[in-house]
Amino acid sequence: MAKTAHDLVLRTGFRNSYYFFLPKDVRLQIIGEYLGTYNVRLSRNTTAWIDTSGLIPLNTHAPLLSAVIKNVRITEDKKYWNIKVYTHLRVPFRIEQSVNPQALDIYFYYSTADTDWMRNLCNKPQRVQPQWQQVNDGLYRLHIPISVNQQWGYKTEYDKDDNFVIRIKKPPRIAKWPYSPLKHLHILLDPGHWPDHGAVGPSGVTEKEINLRLARELAERLRQKGATVSLTHNGEPGISLQDRIRYAKELEPDILLSLHHNALPDGVNPFINHGTSTYYYHPQNFALALKIQEQLLDTFHLPNYGLFWDNLAMCRITNTISVLIEPAFMIYPQEEKLVRSKAYYRECSKALIQSIREFITD
Repeated sequence: MAKTAHDLVLRTGFRNSYYFFLPKDVRLQIIGEYLGTYNVRLSRNTTAWIDTSGLIPLNTHAPLLSAVIKNVRITEDKKYWNIKVYTHLRVPFRIEQSVNPQALDIYFYYSTADTDWMRNLCNKPQRVQPQWQQVNDGLYRLHIPISVNQQWGYKTEYDKDDNFVIRIKKPPRIAKWPYSPLKHLHILLDPGHWPDHGAVGPSGVTEKEINLRLARELAERLRQKGATVSLTHNGEPGISLQDRIRYAKELEPDILLSLHHNALPDGVNPFINHGTSTYYYHPQNFALALKIQEQLLDTFHLPNYGLFWDNLAMCRITNTISVLIEPAFMIYPQEEKLVRSKAYYRECSKALIQSIREFITD
């Protein structure tokens, strides 16, 4: 075990576990160590286990710095509601998203309330009206009700003055009849794999080929509906997973669909485990994932392999609706035959477009 009350400093910002963020150069208190992880104290009643990579132990017992949160300011621009919390210090924070009712809760560790005012400069201040609470010693909560039917994403940062900023994306404009409701949407398609092959079917066809072919067909049909469509790549030479994530964060689409076709690890029987599955991570993504799973099952009548909450990199992006899709199994002969057929790309694209249409108009 590490000695108690030691400090450590985070030199490279990273995110650890569900909704928990550590900014760059924040000091934490170690209270234990086990198998390459540190147990750190975040508040009187909260601890966390954090991988030791990127953390530097300090031989000091200097008092930990604490943020005193005096003010909160809410503004807006064309695309975002912007909430600045005057922390004047980069502290760890955790975000919890709820969808019934729609809200975000931000928990600031090493933080104490002395909140004198919360100034709302939005044209319709009732749309986003934060409320604060000192939960216990060292833990400050900002509760943000959001007056929307569906959340579309958010992004966070510390500004140059070490104040916390969260930007909550406003809903996109949905076109009315006689136009397609997809007219103003920006959709990013991510053909899975490339440069790696992904799964390989019994006939030798590779998953990356099927994924890219579906992406191209879907992109063309979405554009015919008036949507703006981007692809993370268009084949050779491909793109790394980290670059896909970076691209999605910079592009800020309304919806991200990561297109895959499934396989199983060695030792799992594909004649029992196969069919259609869809994956999401953040609560804001569930509604679209559910519609996609239902539409794909209705279209192809394959076994229901499941709607998954899963800790997948492309689903963890917060500033867009992001869903990963596995319509069929590459390694199951009958399903490989399906995905190699010309009709498959047309029918799969139609099912995905219908899912998006229902999602944005419900």
